[in-house]
Amino acid sequence: MALGDSFTEGVGDPDPRLPNGVRGWADRVAEKLAKAEPGWRHANLAVRSKRLREVVTDQLEVTLRLQPTLITLYAGGNDVLDPGTEIRSILDDYEKLVAALTNTGATLLLFTGYDVPLYPVVWLFRRHNHAYHEGVRQIAPKYGATLVDYWMLDQSLWTRDWVVPLLHRKIRRVTLGDWMKPRWPLPVEVPPKGGLRRFVREREESAGD
Repeated sequence: MALGDSFTEGVGDPDPRLPNGVRGWADRVAEKLAKAEPGWRHANLAVRSKRLREVVTDQLEVTLRLQPTLITLYAGGNDVLDPGTEIRSILDDYEKLVAALTNTGATLLLFTGYDVPLYPVVWLFRRHNHAYHEGVRQIAPKYGATLVDYWMLDQSLWTRDWVVPLLHRKIRRVTLGDWMKPRWPLPVEVPPKGGLRRFVREREESAGD
């Protein structure tokens, strides 16, 4: 079960054959797991541009109901880039979400985001970004979660292609996810050969019969 925003939805990894026109790391991991152990089922509730409160409102209840064995969560990055965000408040909400997910007994995988370089358009947000992701690092071990730390990776293209346009959209008060739906809202069994693209192809063929 994958929760979060564009990072988990798959934005930046285009594939027109799949829902919302993207693939992403969550699909790729699900396919690897299914190839190693057939029978894996995969759900991805993440939608681009969602704030932490929207992840809680739209994705937590579904996750608890489906009782997954593995949960991934990246959320809060869009909140950090909002003007006036109180990082302590966001971290409190994040920790409550992590606690609720931990109570399912599932293996929990958390992520930090990228370090934003000092480009003129984003330098005001860098301090918030540091504080938020340091908080994530402290929360993960408290709940026995595995942490994937992206902080030190080179991300100049990501900043140019995603962060700067994101800030422009914030000025206009629109988001890419306003009209988007989750890619895999219910668990689907991932074919061990051909992966989720095969699943989509066979579903389309069945619908056409």
